[in-house]
Amino acid sequence: MKKKIIITMAVVMALAVALSVSSCGNIAQKVTEKAMEKVVESAVGTDVSIDTKDDGVKISTDSGVVQAGGDTKVPEWWPAEAPAYPDIKVTYSAKTKDDNGNDGFAMFAEVTKGSVKDVYDWYKSKMSGWETKSDNFGTTNGNDSFTLEFKNGKNEALVIASSDGTVISFTMTIAASTGN
Repeated sequence: MKKKIIITMAVVMALAVALSVSSCGNIAQKVTEKAMEKVVESAVGTDVSIDTKDDGVKISTDSGVVQAGGDTKVPEWWPAEAPAYPDIKVTYSAKTKDDNGNDGFAMFAEVTKGSVKDVYDWYKSKMSGWETKSDNFGTTNGNDSFTLEFKNGKNEALVIASSDGTVISFTMTIAASTGN
């Protein structure tokens, strides 16, 4: 547990510094990337690669990848069996491994086209081959939100979307099934 906290703090520090200098010149950017790699490597005890571009950052280790900021798209490693809503602008994505070596995935995004109900209906259709563990759709103060949980034999997926009246926020996580 302590190691995970240290890793999280190191990654957050690297993200903050890398994003703050990503608009600097190419030489300064590369120097900052290398310096931050050393800081994170000493915290996590493994090789780290940091790439800053387009006002974003990508941090890679042997156990996963984190991307944040910039013009981040749905990552190429996102599992095809758990489709991503097509009209989103991804602000954060991550691929990690749990203690058993199973891949886990997370994505945070802003919906660029459609309503919360459109996203909800799309997932109900696209995930129809998965068992639905929970299905909650509601409206509060005129703003829609939902939480859907799905399970197949291998993985569990959690999809959440909500609106504040202006922006529709979207979150999806995929993790190895716990057997429940």
